[in-house]
Amino acid sequence: MLESISFLKPANSNHSVKEAVITLFLTQPIVNPEKFRELLKEFKPEFQSFDETFSLKYQFNQDGIHKESLNNDGFVFTRFNNENGGRSKILRGVNEEYRQFLAFHNLSYNRWKDFFEEFTQCIKLISNFDKSLYVLAFSIHYVDEFYWEGNSPMPLKEILKSNQDFIPNKIFESTESTSVLITNSESHITERLEVKVRLNNLNISHNVIYNVGENISIENFVADSKYLSEIEKLHIFNKKILQELLTKPICKLINLI
Repeated sequence: MLESISFLKPANSNHSVKEAVITLFLTQPIVNPEKFRELLKEFKPEFQSFDETFSLKYQFNQDGIHKESLNNDGFVFTRFNNENGGRSKILRGVNEEYRQFLAFHNLSYNRWKDFFEEFTQCIKLISNFDKSLYVLAFSIHYVDEFYWEGNSPMPLKEILKSNQDFIPNKIFESTESTSVLITNSESHITERLEVKVRLNNLNISHNVIYNVGENISIENFVADSKYLSEIEKLHIFNKKILQELLTKPICKLINLI
């Protein structure tokens, strides 16, 4: 088995995390997103640029004539990778039609401790800058990816466990398939697990949302260790899901066990 999976390469030399995201879902839209530009000097050198984001909206009247309006619906702070110029870290504030949120993305994930500390530092700065924000839920989202460099088909049965609680057996019978499992529990948690198989690629997306059950100011959210510890629990939960999905040799390959 070890020889047959020697052509399987995780997204990172020490783990398989391609992207990690922590999101805070807000009760109300972010007012005047452009004002967060003032934080760029506080965020440097963590973030190197600030941009406003816009959406184009159309309105039609009774005569069928439409009006276009360009709306500022958010902001994004970005840090770039010194090696290839790509984005390595992103902090977004987003106003969508039915939801609004703050999201911290790490596309050069190394380890949980660093990622979590960076997130808490960012949120503390935002909470000091805008105390009008209230949190109703939060989530942690991991995207793990593997690349198959062998000439033969990717040996899925040696990579994924035959665990019908998470994935159907038919996923092993195809070179291209997608399995999505969405669950809601009584403990305020909604979970979405997607396993996507392509010819030479395996992508595992696991998103867990925790409903706070009340509206809490972002200032109190940061100050209360209870909520931050719940985020850490979701991180541990994600690791357990991967251990349930992946075979023992693959777990060893990415240092899960």
